[in-house]
Amino acid sequence: MLPDARGKYVRTKRSRPTTRAALAVCLALVIGGAGLTSASAASRNNAAPVYVQEQSNWCWAATSKSTVQFYRGVSATQCQMVKWGKASSSCDDVTGYFGADVSRTLLKAGLSGIGTTTGPMTFAAVRGEIDSGRVVMIRWGWSAGGGHMLVLRGYDTTGSKLSYINPLQSAYQSASHSWMQQYGTHTWTDSRYEILR
Repeated sequence: MLPDARGKYVRTKRSRPTTRAALAVCLALVIGGAGLTSASAASRNNAAPVYVQEQSNWCWAATSKSTVQFYRGVSATQCQMVKWGKASSSCDDVTGYFGADVSRTLLKAGLSGIGTTTGPMTFAAVRGEIDSGRVVMIRWGWSAGGGHMLVLRGYDTTGSKLSYINPLQSAYQSASHSWMQQYGTHTWTDSRYEILR
């Protein structure tokens, strides 16, 4: 206690060195840690479900089902996807066209926007779609003829990797963007993006 101007003793505020030191350490960590955060890898995965194709030619039906379930929560069967896509009443084991059949399927399932189709996409373009809360449907062409459809549902900037659904597999897969574009017997030929709920 120290006397004030009138000679009365008053309690003074003492600095608390431990509190100030702790505050200084926290501030240094926040400022210094900001640089570490920006240098770390970025990744994101959207929750599109995996469906294994039920027939040998139904990759398009399985990927359509994954896409419709992701956007609309509609749990129609793969058989229903085939009926919608082919405008048919039967569920034959038929191939589906990336353009017309998949477009028809997505419209019948109630999606307001069936997306835009293009060739292969850059990693940055796929990342933009995923960051916008969307998935991308793609088609691989086989070197021996024919094709296969997949769904891109995530990315990891470490190694420019894409997380995807291959309807021949029962779990999510991951591969580099360059591998997705072309490797061995497949070449990425088509993409469907900007699909809207």
